[in-house]
Amino acid sequence: MFRFRDRSARRRTSLTRRCLIESLEERIALSGTPPKVVDVEVSSTQWASAYVAYLESNGLGEGGYRIPVGSNAQTAALPWNNLDRIKIKFSDDVEIQAADLSLTGKNTTSFAFAGFFYDPQTCTATWTLNAPLVKDRLLIDLDANGIDPVTDLEGNVFDGEWTNNVSTFASGNGNAGGDFEFLLNVLPGDENSTGQVNYADYVAVRSQDGKSTTTAGYNFKYDIDGSGQINSTDWQFVLGKAGNTLPTGSPAGVTNDAPTTKGFGLTTISNAAIDVAISLRSGFADNESGANGLTYSISSNSAPSLFDSATINQSTGELVVNAASGVSGRATFTVSATDSGGVTTSSNVSVDVNYVNQPPIIQYPLAEYQGAHTWLISGTVVDDEDVTDLIVEFYGVFETRAAVYPDGRFEFAVILEDDPYGWEFAVTHDRHGLESNTVSVEIGLS
Repeated sequence: MFRFRDRSARRRTSLTRRCLIESLEERIALSGTPPKVVDVEVSSTQWASAYVAYLESNGLGEGGYRIPVGSNAQTAALPWNNLDRIKIKFSDDVEIQAADLSLTGKNTTSFAFAGFFYDPQTCTATWTLNAPLVKDRLLIDLDANGIDPVTDLEGNVFDGEWTNNVSTFASGNGNAGGDFEFLLNVLPGDENSTGQVNYADYVAVRSQDGKSTTTAGYNFKYDIDGSGQINSTDWQFVLGKAGNTLPTGSPAGVTNDAPTTKGFGLTTISNAAIDVAISLRSGFADNESGANGLTYSISSNSAPSLFDSATINQSTGELVVNAASGVSGRATFTVSATDSGGVTTSSNVSVDVNYVNQPPIIQYPLAEYQGAHTWLISGTVVDDEDVTDLIVEFYGVFETRAAVYPDGRFEFAVILEDDPYGWEFAVTHDRHGLESNTVSVEIGLS
């Protein structure tokens, strides 16, 4: 993540669906106030758009299902059979990465994530799991105490303390620091949240066979797969899970914090004749085991043909690579660090072999007036590696940030209350700090 350059002029702006703080002047005035978690949602990549829209229109979430807080409803079993996303919304724009969150369970000690996206316009971070959740007692742990905790853009560590089934609305105790540790339970098919799937669940779901999001009396919790329609797929699933119960006990992370990471810089190799050792202990930490007590492993290598060998030296805590001769390219190693309690955190290590990194390019910038003082800002970013979640920085008439979607697109709406006239500029950086071209668009009505 990259902070804004220092600019002398700032204009009052508000962004559509922005976090709690709507103007840049107000945000600057709050410097020193730690950000907080204000919302936790779960969802599925398989949910139908009509189902998500139903939740939104009924105040049940924004892009997912908002976990109710302040009562035992927080830990009431969630009935969906395809939950694979966790969304956390903050009170302010934050610097955050995928490894800042760990998810542990009773049945599954540690969960891995297949994707991560942060949207600075809504101050919402989204983690996508490798596979849907099955029955388990779970703990979300968001880092405010580790080696590189979540902070706002002024460097204030977020305020995370949470009392499960008691706390309401926002995390924290008024002081920066303290991990956000949030319990939730998943039991697919348990539509009435009793902790057991039984015949009563089956009867309830089957009684609404044929109902949809547009039908009177539709119960969203009976729509087990989030298709927007309750049908045989739902009630047959519930019948097949009859007898399932939540496990007893607590998630692994309740008494054992996950390892934390600050990530790794880019390693370059130009000589294939030597081994290159990359210290993993410099990028990982752990409250219980310490970096020296962690066990390291290579989870994946995006370009194995670039290397004759790639191994972990457990005694020194190093990733040791030897480049192949006559090749050129970039590899991303996903390295996992596991503590003595079996909880794992992963981080990426990028290695260039005889490779010249190319800067990202911003293309097709566009500012379109929508009426009511509102402008739609859009464009695309291309690069020689994945652009997902790169941050485009804007300055000129207004200052803000926008995340890049997996397809390279960025888009957001901005309200300029005094209808100013001038040029708006945008720039981004790749994951290794290389700056893009600077593009500009004209803001103002003729």
